[in-house]
Amino acid sequence: MDKVKALVTGSNGFVGSHLVEYLLTRHYQVSCLVRETSNLRWIEDLDVTFVYGDCRDRQSLDRAVRDHDYIFHLAGKIKAPDWDTYCEANYVGTRNLVEACIAHSPGLKRFIYISSMSAAGPTATARVQTEDDECRPVSDYGRTKLLGEEAVAEHMSEIPCVIIRPPNILGPREENLYSVFKIIKRRI
Repeated sequence: MDKVKALVTGSNGFVGSHLVEYLLTRHYQVSCLVRETSNLRWIEDLDVTFVYGDCRDRQSLDRAVRDHDYIFHLAGKIKAPDWDTYCEANYVGTRNLVEACIAHSPGLKRFIYISSMSAAGPTATARVQTEDDECRPVSDYGRTKLLGEEAVAEHMSEIPCVIIRPPNILGPREENLYSVFKIIKRRI
């Protein structure tokens, strides 16, 4: 029986590295899209295949997406110095990956785009937001994640896809909020 094949972008990051570990426990054959300069400290010893490319470079994705059942797109920028950097990573990178899947991954079972609650922005009312509510992102990060969602949604008739908006995620390997909570726990 052939293993299910998954490609994970952002596999060397906080959430991506945990996803890779989980997929391996489910006996997936995992490929990790990484750049030549990527820090692989959390995944370098795992039984994965490294595929070198960059979501901002459309041509580097053509070979990377071939022959995978699932593509988990987690790569992006959470912090950036300017709009252009956010846009290249969160919108252009997503659009490039979707286009590569359409052109070179005809057997794709699902494209899973990990967006962010920031794409929705704060609610305008006291009730919980739904998918039908208007998005009102308040940061460049949120605005570019929303553009990434739109790049995926635009091609829903061409590739099977789902968009997930997780909230802030905390835990080991998270390098920003987790350290704040550790300080609070010490009552500093």
